[in-house]
Amino acid sequence: MKSVKPSAASRKYALHAWLFFFAIALMPVMQPVVLELHEHTVIAADCLFVLSGIAWLYAIFARGTKVYGSVLQWPACAYLTACIAATIFSREPLTSVSSLAIDFYVVGLAFLTANLLRSEAAWNAFSRAWLAGTAITALAGTAGVALFYFGIRNGNFALSGYGSLPAGPYPRIRGLFLNANMACNYLSVGLLLVLAAMRAGWLNRKMAVALLALITIALWFTLSPGIGGAALGVALWLRARSKSAGRTLRARWANGTGIFIAAFFLWALLPLPNQLEATGIRGLILHPHPSSRVECWATAIHTIHAHPVIGIGPGVNNPCPAFVTPNGEFIELGEAHNTYLNVAALKGIVGLAALLWLFWSLAARLRLSAGHDAASLMTLALSIAFVEGVLYQGLSSSFEHTRHLWVVMGALAASYDRNFNTASRPISGSARTD
Repeated sequence: MKSVKPSAASRKYALHAWLFFFAIALMPVMQPVVLELHEHTVIAADCLFVLSGIAWLYAIFARGTKVYGSVLQWPACAYLTACIAATIFSREPLTSVSSLAIDFYVVGLAFLTANLLRSEAAWNAFSRAWLAGTAITALAGTAGVALFYFGIRNGNFALSGYGSLPAGPYPRIRGLFLNANMACNYLSVGLLLVLAAMRAGWLNRKMAVALLALITIALWFTLSPGIGGAALGVALWLRARSKSAGRTLRARWANGTGIFIAAFFLWALLPLPNQLEATGIRGLILHPHPSSRVECWATAIHTIHAHPVIGIGPGVNNPCPAFVTPNGEFIELGEAHNTYLNVAALKGIVGLAALLWLFWSLAARLRLSAGHDAASLMTLALSIAFVEGVLYQGLSSSFEHTRHLWVVMGALAASYDRNFNTASRPISGSARTD
């Protein structure tokens, strides 16, 4: 990552690497063209990731490609073991087996990422691929907003349903994702990588500013609680850059502002979205009516109390009390809308403890400070993305199966080995590198 433009030799990747980088660019493309297989949506990026993994395994056995361990290795094994135990004792074994396969897939995705990002060329390709996916998402989201205000709503696949929000003369955007919350989370990560790329000189400043403007528009119109995470991410970035420049007061202001906005968006989840209109600000503060998310959290806590050790089983429906949206739509949600509570309800305290160990293995090594070289800037962006995208946004949505977040965790683990001299020896294979 020392040069902005990698040499021609650096572009000669192995097949598994090409498939992987192409999948990174296509991660946000989940619709409108999809394939349904046995009531499951097949995503193009998932197919490419699987092919990349198969090609990588072939390279290991056929050519002696190295397999690296990482900080994720043992906590990931513990988490998968807890998932297996929860599946064995699940009240719906067939459903849990299907969900268990996804658990193995996303953990494998993190492990694959940590193994492939082992050279300057690989990091350059990874960065360009993610920036391409971010640009696709930002353009699709902004186009969806523009089409809405031009009166084109039928066939506007970038639009999402309003969910628990009251319908109105405004769009809610999901881009090319399956829902608005996932789109918001992805854009909040992409925003940080664009900032890092601009600072490192990979992106022309005018191009970066234009892309940031598109990201901001698309992200805002997701109308997701994850907007608080995006604000927290920007604040942490400004804090790190201000501290590196010796501007302590500005760093404190950035930190405080980010925490305040993030806390506000969490607080906004607690009451019903239309209570302000019904009872006014006094009723909202003194007698808040619990939102659908709060009801889901309460249901998950009840499930944890009834099945504390290994939960009710991965993928098992854990229905929240049915509610009627402000638009008169009858909705019954099947998960907790909180990563921590959802994992604890489905996989028990054992599963949650293993997941928290995995998170801690990354959090204990975070470096929320800014360097001047490209490698340090990328690590800073990934570190902040982990804090706001995984830890914070996991409080308002169930993201334990979200592909791009597991890629973030795998990339962060690889960056630790690369930047901070964390011990990382091959656990198999020869000394040859790809």
